[in-house]
Amino acid sequence: MPNHVHAIVAIGGDHAYSPVEARLDASPARVHGRLPDIVGGYKAGVSRICHAKGLSGFAWQSRFHDHILRSNASLNAVRDYIDRNPQNWLLDAENPRSAAA
Repeated sequence: MPNHVHAIVAIGGDHAYSPVEARLDASPARVHGRLPDIVGGYKAGVSRICHAKGLSGFAWQSRFHDHILRSNASLNAVRDYIDRNPQNWLLDAENPRSAAA
């Protein structure tokens, strides 16, 4: 999606679920720390790159939404949602080519 990001983050140690069994093409990244620090670091890095490329209008919202995935079923449901989500851009009110715009 051009206007937001989805990610599955596994924090610390072994997990009962399968966070590295991704069906998306991206390789899982190994990160450590508290979730706000991880998200803040990601946002800072992307912001630096965008501003260096002259995208002066780029900005993040000040917060993020998180949800703890407590089973393989919920993990797989979120993976499916992320995989299908780009199709929703066609209907998104923020898409200048959308009928809803």
